[in-house]
Amino acid sequence: MKRPKCVHAFDIKFGRLLVEYLGGDPSPIKRHWCWADFAKAYPHLREKAEKYFETTRTGNPAQAAYSMVRYGSSREWAEGVIERAKTGDPSFVAHWMAHDHGSNREWAEGVIERSEIGNPAWSAYDMYRLGGSSREWAEGVIEKAQIGDPVTAAYHLAHDCGSSREWAEGVIERAKTGNPAEVACCMFNGCGSGREWAEGVIERAEIGNPAWDAYILVYHSGSSREWAEGVIERSKIGNPEKAARYMVYDCGSSEEWAAKIKQKFAS
Repeated sequence: MKRPKCVHAFDIKFGRLLVEYLGGDPSPIKRHWCWADFAKAYPHLREKAEKYFETTRTGNPAQAAYSMVRYGSSREWAEGVIERAKTGDPSFVAHWMAHDHGSNREWAEGVIERSEIGNPAWSAYDMYRLGGSSREWAEGVIEKAQIGDPVTAAYHLAHDCGSSREWAEGVIERAKTGNPAEVACCMFNGCGSGREWAEGVIERAEIGNPAWDAYILVYHSGSSREWAEGVIERSKIGNPEKAARYMVYDCGSSEEWAAKIKQKFAS
């Protein structure tokens, strides 16, 4: 039988293919099953399953390995799978290995620091909040993150955990991934950042949906309608047409102006 490709989230189709490939009876697998259900139901296939997850290059082998520890696989084996994973989100799983299965905190921090996939910035936030890592360490990971969503992690570290507003603003201003315009709105509403600062982030945004965030800043936070209309007119990313419609519904922009936006982005 052909080796099945590992998936990101366990489902009945993959589960039955995997069990059949490993030489078991797939009929007990139900639609609601997850990785842990598989591990619990097939202890006699554990060794073969471990070899499969060690060598897979698709899906989320790190999450599968974490679940298998609960039902008999060794922590050391799972840590090896997580360290070598080239797909999925091994940084997220490393945090939960430390939280639930007794993996060393320094080991988890190392996985997160070296991660080239997933969302290591959020995992660093979780390690500070739940795993005993220092806030300074988490801030360093978030500052250096080039993948995932460092801006949301920075906002939560400032909002929930005592990091400075100025530090989070710097992360957001420099971000090349995530949605800095959206998080700038959150910083204004939740952390006391200036409205002018948030407007500047939205105006300069090269990722995300700045037109929509301009609408949000008018509707919820008192920015001027004229400012938002200018952002929407100049926007080259996201969905400016939708933002223009809602500016008409909620903020007093004219139907004629919104029609021009629609025409501009339809052409």
